[in-house]
Amino acid sequence: MYSPTPNRIHRFTGTADLCRPDQPLGKYLRPGQSPSSLPDFLKLSVITTKVSTTWSPIFNEVYPINLHIHPSSRTYFRGTQSLYHHDHHTHATNDDDEPVPHPIRGFTETCPAQAGIPGWRRICFIIYEINPEIFVSHVDGIDDGNDEDEGWLPWSWTSIDFLWAYGYEGVIVPGGGIMMGRWRNMLIEVEAEAGPFIFWEI
Repeated sequence: MYSPTPNRIHRFTGTADLCRPDQPLGKYLRPGQSPSSLPDFLKLSVITTKVSTTWSPIFNEVYPINLHIHPSSRTYFRGTQSLYHHDHHTHATNDDDEPVPHPIRGFTETCPAQAGIPGWRRICFIIYEINPEIFVSHVDGIDDGNDEDEGWLPWSWTSIDFLWAYGYEGVIVPGGGIMMGRWRNMLIEVEAEAGPFIFWEI
């Protein structure tokens, strides 16, 4: 199974390749395709910033920042996610090999040492698709992926603001090689639309 490089978020170099391991690998293989030829399943291209408005109030209600740590220990990131041959989100389908981009917003912040081991970081992010009937931007279809929803401020976890939204909260272990935690469907309040995730580096 393809694994991610979450340390690219942790160390702020600007990109990350992630995979959701909650489905069998064969589900994403086409006839005659081997696992080694499987394209990056979930690809993130992000930039980092210290601007707190990246994390909107409605995001913070679900995954609040830790107000007990200094702001300098927190870094926000924003960008886009691309999905290849992905049918987990009903609105994220594509008939060809081109990735489908969606906005992502998140942050990382320091965590206390665990069992005397320092270097842990908390990470929270949300991947979503804006309801185009409510908010329309870049009508010419050209977008660099980093400011496509500039000026957009969601107010509810409903189809009024989103077509879909998935939230992730977890920790990056010391060294930045593994990220683990829980994901959830932000628009549905049932446990059937939530579960664990683990992204690892190879």
